[in-house]
Amino acid sequence: MRWRSSKVKCSIPLEIAAHKTASVKGDRHLDSVLSAFILNTEGILIQVGSPLCRMCKQHSAETNQQQKVTPAPMIEVTPCNSSNSSPGQSDTGQSVEEFAESLGRLTIADDTFLSPDTISTASTQSDEPTPVILHEPREKLSEFLAACKLEPLGMPWLSWSGSSERTRQRQTRRATEIVATVLKSVTPDNAGELWRRLASSTAMNKALGVSELSHSEHLYLEALAEAYQNATSWDTRRQVLSIMAGVGTFNDISRYIPGLTRYRYSMANLHRSQFGRGTQVPQQPTTRIRVDLRQLDHFLGFITSPHLVQDLPFGQKHLKLSSGEVIQVPNVIRMMIPERVIQQYTQYCLEINFKPFSETTMRRVLFEYSASVRKSLQGLDYFVAEGARAFDDLVALVRQIGELGSGKEWETTVVQALMTSKQYLKGDYKVHVTSPSNVADHCMLFALSDSSDADYQQQCSHQHTDLCDRCQSLQETLAKIERVLGETTFPTQDAKD
Repeated sequence: MRWRSSKVKCSIPLEIAAHKTASVKGDRHLDSVLSAFILNTEGILIQVGSPLCRMCKQHSAETNQQQKVTPAPMIEVTPCNSSNSSPGQSDTGQSVEEFAESLGRLTIADDTFLSPDTISTASTQSDEPTPVILHEPREKLSEFLAACKLEPLGMPWLSWSGSSERTRQRQTRRATEIVATVLKSVTPDNAGELWRRLASSTAMNKALGVSELSHSEHLYLEALAEAYQNATSWDTRRQVLSIMAGVGTFNDISRYIPGLTRYRYSMANLHRSQFGRGTQVPQQPTTRIRVDLRQLDHFLGFITSPHLVQDLPFGQKHLKLSSGEVIQVPNVIRMMIPERVIQQYTQYCLEINFKPFSETTMRRVLFEYSASVRKSLQGLDYFVAEGARAFDDLVALVRQIGELGSGKEWETTVVQALMTSKQYLKGDYKVHVTSPSNVADHCMLFALSDSSDADYQQQCSHQHTDLCDRCQSLQETLAKIERVLGETTFPTQDAKD
């Protein structure tokens, strides 16, 4: 009888409602008499406790009053010779009388039925309800609550173990109102202090028969609760809470850790059952490969080629795989800086019509690739070291010629051309050199053949008709330096030498 719907709008259908829109809010609840009246007249069942607006309440009351006052219309019918009916009785009259009789039965005249202090039960064989009076303490408590302008107690509450979470919350709110009212009635000025003493005292637990933790368990949980509050991450707190979960229940631990949720308590129990109390969860690294393996294999083959890296006769490095295995690899050095490697690889992919991945991915691979970058190759590759020293000598010579009269502009142009040629010979030239090439400077057979010794000669099966613009640029730069050197006047013969 005290059920209340969670709806807010008026539950009367629009075809019988006093209003024409469905947005009218209900300010009261439907009672059993009005629900039975709508069911008998309209054939629509509306649950008791559904929201009802003031207009529909007034309209239904007027309609009910009219049906009670207005006599039923007399309809002439042909009398039936059946012995079960009398000649003066009509179907309409019969239905009105039955409705009045049923409405009278639905009318609750006994105050004990709706009273929150009592419970009434009706037998299906008898029309008279038999009220059952509650025990005197509950009745007196209901009178006390009514005097305090609170809702009296109704039906006895369900068992706590068999109630849902929503029912438990409602019972908790109701009990909070009752206890607060009692404390304010006992000591209006010190109700808060009295409640603190009751909450901290064990007398209430003993009076209610609630199990109390021992003194050692109390100190143990206090220490763990302090460790829980000092932890900064949920992983650490879960480990501490998994230890506490094996000592006390959720209600016991909630007294030491305010604001603890059932979800965290359940996760701590799960951690205790899976890994053990206080055990640290091992971190499982997850590896994701978001690049094409074919592109990755092509790039790795390029950066490990002999013209980019060189093995060292000493030292080794450790390479850790995604599976956790660590392998030893020889120590190598890279001849060029990463940006130079990326530029060379991009140009190489354009020549062979291969689509590489992005330059950002290339930088990541080069960063993870265990190779050192050496600026000096002295002691490792004397040919490259001597070639680099030759270019440095040419740059010093050009600067000296520029000071003797060739000018600063000529000096800057020639130095820039020499540095470009130096980088070309250190990097891209190695890629251009092949066995069969139409460029004489790129052909390995032509370059390694000795024209003065027949035993060290090999004829090429092709013609050297092509020219390399970068090789030609180096030759033109050297020729320009030689020509200007012959035209320059030196102050002394030693300076010319």
